[in-house]
Amino acid sequence: MENNEALAGISSGYGIRVDIHEQNTLPFPTEEGFLVSTAFETHIALKKIDILRSDGNHGDCNTYADFEAEYGYKFTRQLCLALCLQDEMLERCGCHSSTLEEYRVKLHKNHTRMCRSKSVNDEYVVHLDRECEALVKLEQRRRLVPCRCTNPCKETRYSRVITARQWPTDEYANILVASVCEQRPEVCNHIVNKKKDSRSLSQDFLRLTIYYEDLNYEEMYETPEIEVQQFASDVGGAIGLWIGLSILSVFELVQLAMELCVVGKRKLF
Repeated sequence: MENNEALAGISSGYGIRVDIHEQNTLPFPTEEGFLVSTAFETHIALKKIDILRSDGNHGDCNTYADFEAEYGYKFTRQLCLALCLQDEMLERCGCHSSTLEEYRVKLHKNHTRMCRSKSVNDEYVVHLDRECEALVKLEQRRRLVPCRCTNPCKETRYSRVITARQWPTDEYANILVASVCEQRPEVCNHIVNKKKDSRSLSQDFLRLTIYYEDLNYEEMYETPEIEVQQFASDVGGAIGLWIGLSILSVFELVQLAMELCVVGKRKLF
């Protein structure tokens, strides 16, 4: 893990952040990832979930057919929000966010300057960039930035079950150190110095195993509860019922009127 490169006073723990995502999509480990600690062996059991959403009159999903052709990656809602934030920041601040620098390069949007960068040692420009960037991010969190990022009509997600145990043992840690020294002698001295402290030595290693829980997958899809044909059938049946009742009521009123006339005639004569 090269913990010797951690910044003293800034790095608050050891470990990595992992994001498991669909192929040909950009990962967002900060928003969607999870932590894996050092000195542990972590097993992650995956289950694939395919989500199919309805569009048209029964939903507001979008196929985003041209998105992959434009950016080279499949559409995800998180990527759409990131692009929306960048566009809003470019329009209002004239720079792009430093936290999205990696995505900007991958999407070939490297023709703009990064916020918080100095221009001819101008501290005033740096202050304005930071203030503008913070304001745009705050407005997006409060949903004040108009972003049209609907869910995709087809999406793949992975549910996961995470288990872990303490790893490695003191004896196995020595085997790992020997292996590291053989493959990467430049970092060997740093790890060898920790041999006397088994806990500190284990903090330099972690083991991560990712596998499918089973080879089945789950499919979730949206369907309208009432189709047009079913709706027309229900309405027609209801109308027929009420018309039938209305006709019967008319005959009952006619019969009542005739009986009243007969009774009245008998009383008169």
